[in-house]
Amino acid sequence: KLNWARELNKWVREKLKVEVLFGNQPYDLDSDVDVVIVNYDILPAWVEKLRDLKPQVVIGDEINMCKSNKAKRTKAMKMLVKGVKHVIAMSGTPSLNRPVEIYNAIRMVDPNRCPDWNEFVHRYCAARMSRWGLDVSGASHIDELREKILKPIMLRRLKKDVLKELPDKLYSVVPMEMTSTVEYAAAILDFRQWQEQMIEWKQMGDPRAQAEALVRIERLKQICLRGKMPQAMDWVENMLEANGKLVVFCTHQLGVDTLMHKFSHCAVKVDGSVTGEDRQGAVDLFQ
Repeated sequence: KLNWARELNKWVREKLKVEVLFGNQPYDLDSDVDVVIVNYDILPAWVEKLRDLKPQVVIGDEINMCKSNKAKRTKAMKMLVKGVKHVIAMSGTPSLNRPVEIYNAIRMVDPNRCPDWNEFVHRYCAARMSRWGLDVSGASHIDELREKILKPIMLRRLKKDVLKELPDKLYSVVPMEMTSTVEYAAAILDFRQWQEQMIEWKQMGDPRAQAEALVRIERLKQICLRGKMPQAMDWVENMLEANGKLVVFCTHQLGVDTLMHKFSHCAVKVDGSVTGEDRQGAVDLFQ
């Protein structure tokens, strides 16, 4: 969300009034706001307030997050775009291997172009009955789906098509919300009180006090890490879906262990605990 706000201020010439929403306690929004930015997790709580603004354009970034009809965010997104003239659905992973995952995106962009759920899954998802019910994870008539339904509404750019337009390297900072704000605020207060005490006692120059300061700062960093790991893992998951491979560097062992716990089915690690043949084996397996 914060990155969207920053990019808007960077690229849009006109001065926009941008509001970034946080939390699940909705409040009244100014009617003259130009852009409202909200994440899917809290959208269900805000959807009524957003509809009151009568939005002219709705942009759904990473629309693949709304592939499940049972998810609250999907239901909220469908409610939000209802009757909106311009809907833009964006995704780095528009998979045609599982057309069912883009059904909701198609319906949001142009409900008149897409058949109803039952007809769509039988025509394009090779729907079949299994011992667990209707299986819609397959794909069928993909060429027809691409030409008849997607081509008129979908603009797709592959990396190989725009490679010459891309810079050699792209550096971007992705700000992430911290869920451990209460714990962090308490730790900051404790650190400041300790620092003031050391200054008052004229001990800040003592090597032992300086070492203690580093320990306390490290504690703040670890609290930040714990508070941002859920978002970081979501970001990693989306990147893997889009590109297939990713190298992640971590400052703290906690970050490595948390990532490996979630992605143990597809990841290898190289850290101080992995040596010799195991280290080379991890590198070879990744390559």
